[in-house]
Amino acid sequence: MSILRLFAGRSLAIIGLTRISDVLSNMKDEPGFKKAYRMRKICKCWQLLGQPMSSCSAPVGFRYDTLFVKCKDSIWAQELSMMKDQICDKLKPCLKDIKIDKIVFHI
Repeated sequence: MSILRLFAGRSLAIIGLTRISDVLSNMKDEPGFKKAYRMRKICKCWQLLGQPMSSCSAPVGFRYDTLFVKCKDSIWAQELSMMKDQICDKLKPCLKDIKIDKIVFHI
């Protein structure tokens, strides 16, 4: 007998199960989950910058509205540092719910 037939018509609460949407909505307020979600979203959006920027640099941290980016070498760190405003403008549409005031590039 399939599980669907076995539990058909029964409330999830009666059989002791919780909807995954309920679990995730409760988790999203946890500090660790928020931090991981934010970094994952930033990394995903960073790829939208395209080559060669995304292959020579990567976000490694985010704290107090400051994004920390590790670069391949000092030349890239300097180049990207001069392009901060353009990078922020490209990231803003993708990161609507994450405010980035400052980007720090390092090697």
